[in-house]
Amino acid sequence: MHRTRVTLVGHPFAPHGMGEHLRATFRALRTAGVDASVRDVYAMYDPEAHETAGDLRRRLVPRIDADTAIFVINGDEREDAFLELGAEVGRVRHKIVYPAWELPRYPEIWARELEHYDEVWAASRFSVDAFAKTVRIPVHHLPLPCHPILTRQLSRRHFGISETAYAFVFFFDLTSYIERKNPFALLSAFAKVREARPLADVQLVIKANHKQVDPAAFTRFMAAVEPLGRSVRVLDRTLSDNEVKSLVAMGDAFVSMHRSEGFGFGPAEAMYFGKPVVATAYSGNLDYMTPDTAHLVPYALVPVGEGQYPHGEGQVWAEPDVEAAAAHMIALVDDPARGRALGERASAHVRTHFSLRAAGLRYAGRLEQIARARAGAVVRRAEPRVDEAARTTA
Repeated sequence: MHRTRVTLVGHPFAPHGMGEHLRATFRALRTAGVDASVRDVYAMYDPEAHETAGDLRRRLVPRIDADTAIFVINGDEREDAFLELGAEVGRVRHKIVYPAWELPRYPEIWARELEHYDEVWAASRFSVDAFAKTVRIPVHHLPLPCHPILTRQLSRRHFGISETAYAFVFFFDLTSYIERKNPFALLSAFAKVREARPLADVQLVIKANHKQVDPAAFTRFMAAVEPLGRSVRVLDRTLSDNEVKSLVAMGDAFVSMHRSEGFGFGPAEAMYFGKPVVATAYSGNLDYMTPDTAHLVPYALVPVGEGQYPHGEGQVWAEPDVEAAAAHMIALVDDPARGRALGERASAHVRTHFSLRAAGLRYAGRLEQIARARAGAVVRRAEPRVDEAARTTA
């Protein structure tokens, strides 16, 4: 039996969501027996600096070496990436794009860019709906896997976090737009926790990445942190992949008051590690969250503000209920055992339905469909044409 081969194209060593997107896809494909290689389109990041990506380094290729390629890039990157790749693109017989998007409607200008590919893979049902509204090529729902790699569990002391506090964890990247990640709502909810339980030993730990991308937004964020004093610990340096995973694993709970997510690796990884999650009941995270596996926060849909997100004009996203989020957080502080039970259910759910094997088999199934369709097309082209007039005469 012919083994499926595919090349993933994108940013395999990037310390952000699209890098994690590619790494997770690669590992799922390999787990399912797909012969996957990796083409680092710009080589912007040092592969050796990524301590948990040795498996990708071993499969790096200098050019696309399969006739099916999965481009793990966004619509606005297509032109630059194709220019960088040059003639390599022309040798690919089936081009798949696996982008990220976080609003209900994919922008028209980027939709036309996606039509340089043969099909779109969408990481969540929410994303499927967003792409389907504007993209005129097939869109397939192929959820991402969640299998964080933790090479060495770091202690709370490593991060300067209280050894005794009930620690709520959250992280956001300013390249992903601060209003979408919505840390201000989380700070408001945590303030309500402090007001309701003034003697409780609680701490909020927030990792903020790439503060230099939007210094004004980061300054505004730190001003909102200040009234909460030492009960909030902000980690504003770039953490290694193992540090990020350790941070999630050592916390007691994870909270995401996002306005919208395409998938949401942070909450998914927390669930994988058995942590109770409090999260907005909206967008891509609902692929892997249910009322039985997470504390879901109700919301109201509100317009995306001017300048808050690319192509946000005329679109909406969620405004989570701060009071409801605070109530969930207080319940976790009051009854940690109940939170741990929720985390155990969450972990079983993610490890079963969003494992590398489960996702990899979904990927392999779609690639097999592509291969069969291609083989069928070859057979049809090879069949001799019958002259209908001659057949009638005979």
